[in-house]
Order: sequence, then structure tokens, then C-alpha cells
Amino acid sequence: MTTIDFSENLNVARKYVEKDGHPLCILTEENKKINELCINIIQSAMAEDTFFVSNVIPKLDIIRKHYKTKLEYIYIPLKEKYGLIGPADYMSVDDNEVISIYDELIRCDNRDKEWLGKVLIFCERAMKIVNKEKNILFAAVVRKFNEDDYSRLLQGIMTA
Repeated sequence: MTTIDFSENLNVARKYVEKDGHPLCILTEENKKINELCINIIQSAMAEDTFFVSNVIPKLDIIRKHYKTKLEYIYIPLKEKYGLIGPADYMSVDDNEVISIYDELIRCDNRDKEWLGKVLIFCERAMKIVNKEKNILFAAVVRKFNEDDYSRLLQGIMTA
């Protein structure tokens, strides 16, 4: 297994993130939506507006699709094809934790202050993952992926 210094690839990753139609651009747009929803949810949770939060939380199901795409089309190829262990082994654990919290929030009927506290934890962790994708994962993708990998990733995004 290999390890790499991700920082040298951030500028290259930005080029792909800003290229319309590129899979990294699409994933970045999804991340922006996740961040915006999380910010709105945090503001409402802090104001103890459980009605608003209860109605916005289901909109964050975008995370499930986004994380499934990352697992199948980014984490697995990085680990199995390129021997890059970091994102696959560490970031996927974070993804699974966020999905678990999300599932718990959706199933819970008691929308009290404790529930709102869990909502805040959920949003905080989801937003941290967005930053890790931007600063670590996308740099690894740019360094390792070829055009075939990008094509499979785009197909995965479109069919998720």
C-alpha cells in the first residue's frame, strides 16, 4: 500500500472541481447543497425550530446517494486498483457514522432538545466530511484516476 502527500494536488483538483460536467464538479455541487442544508438546519436547531428541522432533515438523503457513489466509484478503486489506503479506510468510516446518525434521526419520533442536539452533531460531521473531500479525497482522485475511472465515476453519479 502506498501513501501520498495530498497537498501538492490541491491546485490540480480545483481545476477539475470547476470544470462543468466533470464528476468532481458534480460531487462538489452536491457538497455545496449538503453544506447549505446543514447550515439552515443548524440555525433552525439553535432556534429550537423542530418543525423546520424535521421537514428539512429528509432532504439530506442526498448524503446517502453521495456516499454510496464515493464508496463504489472512489474509495474502492483507490484502495483496490491503486493501493491507496487512506480515504477508503478512514473516510468511509466517517461516512458510515453520518449515515447511521441520519437513520437514527429519521426514525426518532421524539423531536425534543436531545434530538436537536443529535441533529447538530450530524450536521457538524457531515460538514467535516465535505471539507475532507475537498482537501484530501479529491486530491487523491486527481493524482490516481485516469479517464476510464472518471467515466465510471460519472456513470455512477448519473445512475445513483
